[in-house]
Amino acid sequence: MTKTHNLMSVMFNIREIYRLFVLQTLLIQISAWNEYSEATHLPGFTYSGNFISSHDKVAFESGDVIFGGLFAIHIPGENGQVCGKRQQLAGLWVESMLYAVQNVNDRDDILPGVIVGYDIKDDCSDPNTALEHALSFISVEGKESCSQNDCGEMRPPTVGVIGTGASTTSVAVADLLGLFHIPQVSYSATSTLLSDKMRFPFFLRTMASDNNQARVMADLTAKYGWNYVIILHTKDDYGIPGIEALKAELKPLNVCIEDIYELSRHTTDYEVMEIVRKMKYTDKAEVIFTFCLKHDISRVLDEAVKQDLTGRTWIASDSWGDSIQTVSTGGRGSIVEGMLGIVPQGGVDDSFTKYLYSLEINKYTRNPWYKDTLGDMNNCTTSSNKPNTQRCHGNETFADVYQKRSDCQRSSFVIDAVYALAYGLHDYLECWNGECNLDRLQHMDMEEFLISVRNVTFPGTNGEVFYFKNGNDPVADYAISNLERISENKIIFNKVGDWSETSGLNLNSEIHWSSGNQSPASRCSSDCLPGFYKVTATPSCCWTCIKCQANHISNVTNSATCTSCHPGQRTSDNQTECITMPIKYIPLTHPISITFNITAGLCLLATAAVFCIFIKKSNTPIVKATSIELSYCLLVFIALCYANVSLVLQKPSDFICNAVVISVGISFSAFVGTLITKTNRISRIFNRKLSAGSPSYLSIKYQILIIASIVGIQAIIQMLWVWIEPAQLHLSYSKNMTVLECNYGSYAGPMATVVYVLILALYCSYLAFRIRKLPGQFNDSKAIFFSILTTALVWVSFFPAYFKSGDKMRIIVCSLALILNSTIALSSLFVPKLWIILFEPEKNKRESTLDFKEGCSTQGSLEVANFSKFQATNHTNGPIHNASVNEKTPLKIADSDIDEETFQKQMEELQNELCIAEERKSNALSRVAELKRILEELEKENDSIYEL
Repeated sequence: MTKTHNLMSVMFNIREIYRLFVLQTLLIQISAWNEYSEATHLPGFTYSGNFISSHDKVAFESGDVIFGGLFAIHIPGENGQVCGKRQQLAGLWVESMLYAVQNVNDRDDILPGVIVGYDIKDDCSDPNTALEHALSFISVEGKESCSQNDCGEMRPPTVGVIGTGASTTSVAVADLLGLFHIPQVSYSATSTLLSDKMRFPFFLRTMASDNNQARVMADLTAKYGWNYVIILHTKDDYGIPGIEALKAELKPLNVCIEDIYELSRHTTDYEVMEIVRKMKYTDKAEVIFTFCLKHDISRVLDEAVKQDLTGRTWIASDSWGDSIQTVSTGGRGSIVEGMLGIVPQGGVDDSFTKYLYSLEINKYTRNPWYKDTLGDMNNCTTSSNKPNTQRCHGNETFADVYQKRSDCQRSSFVIDAVYALAYGLHDYLECWNGECNLDRLQHMDMEEFLISVRNVTFPGTNGEVFYFKNGNDPVADYAISNLERISENKIIFNKVGDWSETSGLNLNSEIHWSSGNQSPASRCSSDCLPGFYKVTATPSCCWTCIKCQANHISNVTNSATCTSCHPGQRTSDNQTECITMPIKYIPLTHPISITFNITAGLCLLATAAVFCIFIKKSNTPIVKATSIELSYCLLVFIALCYANVSLVLQKPSDFICNAVVISVGISFSAFVGTLITKTNRISRIFNRKLSAGSPSYLSIKYQILIIASIVGIQAIIQMLWVWIEPAQLHLSYSKNMTVLECNYGSYAGPMATVVYVLILALYCSYLAFRIRKLPGQFNDSKAIFFSILTTALVWVSFFPAYFKSGDKMRIIVCSLALILNSTIALSSLFVPKLWIILFEPEKNKRESTLDFKEGCSTQGSLEVANFSKFQATNHTNGPIHNASVNEKTPLKIADSDIDEETFQKQMEELQNELCIAEERKSNALSRVAELKRILEELEKENDSIYEL
């Protein structure tokens, strides 16, 4: 136990020695600074053994405990002056602390029986001055450091310090107070450095850190699309961490920082002039982010007025984001008009407002800076030593501006800081039922007291519950203020939105920008509109906009690439969207389709009419002479050709593409095959030799089988083509539409089909030539030859046109070919017979079906047969030379209707008779020759007798 006690004693002594060493070091530094100030005759502060500042105005009131206060009543002046111009609102902030302390003392629910005193000093926003005053709050060897030359009296302990307002001074003071375990609650120090609890364990604040301000600035950047900005900051513990946090937030947004300019107390006027000059000529960077203290930004704004740096949008951090005094001095309003300020969102305490109204400027003395700062705000004075300044009327008050100006409402953060210490002390002293344990004040455990302060929860001045999040910083809640000019000589800050950690950025009012209602562009390059894509240069936020290539689009701003439209789509005129192109094909409602369908329909009706007439007149000689069954087949295949027109006009598809070629090919081959069969049959009947006998395979079943064989070969060719290289629907894309086409691949299949049909046509032409001299209606050679010639021409022209033409021309070519070929066949083969049947029935006789011509040859000549029959009939009536033969008398056959089979038999009989006649003729000629020989001999004998 003794060893443990000794060890603790040693550790306590070491800690006390370290504290004394740090204190001595600080005293030496401050002494050296004061000597420097005196040597250079700078109106700063002078050192005395009691550590009293030359600005010896102090607000002090004793109590059971003391709350220290550090406020920047003055800001650093020009030319290195430590304490320069007074801040108009500083008196209001001090009064906020006095009000809060008085309110704590007047209330029974906070620290009952404990009187809170205060000791408030002016730190001039200077770290050294702040350290000097902070030393007076530290207890050394059981005594407090001296204040107000009152070293001889014991003072109550300073249990906490309210302040400072600036980050630079707070960092210095927090280092010192942390060594001596004195809690510090700042009301406006926002540097991110102060969030480091390893370094600053006893530092707290009622205003959130600059990390959150950086997030607000980044959200504004993202909302308005800024990507080329300038950053201006003070080179201190406030500005440097602030811009580092801002750069980290801007990096993911691909924002380029044109330049970063630093300001410090040692920045010369020439350097400020150069900074403004560079900003002026960087016209693309229209937005300037600032993390600057008031006195630093004031120097820049004054120079900006001189150089007329207009057309820029300033984004101010909390240090001057709502400071009317900063922006309205010396014509600065014309430079920063339209700026945005990011300021912690305070509130208005109605009780504090009433309190301010109760104060009279001429009588109030508790706050030593109240009269001066309120007089500065109202351009008046309460002192008789300023004859050139208007005397105050006595009714001046901070209450009016407190309710109207957001920068005045920062008083709420001072009040909350006092309440935080008070509630923490209330919990530490175990106040309960109107009593507090005052014994705990004798030997305070400052670390336990710090824990109590960190864990406080109370109604904040802004109406929300106040607490330290995770025992460190408060919840961030910012107002976005906009500087607007309402008259030629008056500018005000208007709240246009807010930002919180939970809901983010919310802008609910119109912002009055420096350029009017249009937000600043602040871009190195203009946005690449939809329809363009950007090619990034250096820096990465600078780029060139390039139009999307053909059939490509971009539908977002600043697109990095263009997207290709899908097949069947085209781009809009501005290349921002893909539009599905209308499918082009000739619908059945198109005039072309209607025309061809009607024409084919009429032709089908005509074909059907012919078919019906031939059926009705099937027993007439002219119909029988046409090989009636084959004529029916021809009519069916002609009708099929007409029907194919409707198939060709259908919407293209894989099935239709293959069906068209197969159906058309088979229809043509069937048509030509039927003509071949018919022509071959007639040719075999009439051109055979007389001794050959009856031709074989002339019955109708064999003829149909021949036609089926011809068509079957064509079908096999077509099927092989479709199987090896099937036709497929092909989408051909023109500029404004999608064309449905049939893709047939190579031309091997079509060529095989064409060659096969041409061979059939040539063979049919040959047969037609052979029957060119047949009698009467048996002689269809001219009609067949014309039909075959037409078919060949159609096929030769059809396939190249069909496979190479466009969609519309292909349909026209194919439909015309089918209709033309079928119509010519129907007209040439059937119309002449129909004319006789319908209009010249007197010619519909057997004689007209024969109609032999004069001067026929012996073989196959019916005239010879007629002659032989006539000779055989008259053989017994006398000698040959008495026979009288009428060579011009045609062969008479009974008028009874006969078919081809009967006619064939009759022809055979006539041939037999002709053979007999020829034999008789031969015998007669032999007899004539014999008689001639006898006659010659008789003549010779007669000549001999004559000679004798």
